[in-house]
Amino acid sequence: MGLSLSLNLSLSKRLNLRLSLSLRPNLSLILSLILRVGSGLNLSLNSSLSLALSLSLKLSLSLHLSLSLSLSLSLSLGLSLNLNLTLFKLELGSESKPKI
Repeated sequence: MGLSLSLNLSLSKRLNLRLSLSLRPNLSLILSLILRVGSGLNLSLNSSLSLALSLSLKLSLSLHLSLSLSLSLSLSLGLSLNLNLTLFKLELGSESKPKI
């Protein structure tokens, strides 16, 4: 069970910003920035932040209560370059317009 939220914002024809947040047993935030340079060249910068939180409660026979909280944080940043090239494109079909 968890909650996932995604926001996609197109700033212009060439710039696209995507933000996704998911709340599951851990919290992760992914920020993706996609820049279209040409017709087939996309430059994307991805940054992800994940936060894991674990809580454990132990009760022993001597009624000693122990509570432990563990927190881990990891940040990763990556740059990827995607090149899509269309060499040949063929479209077949007919279009009819009604006459009035």
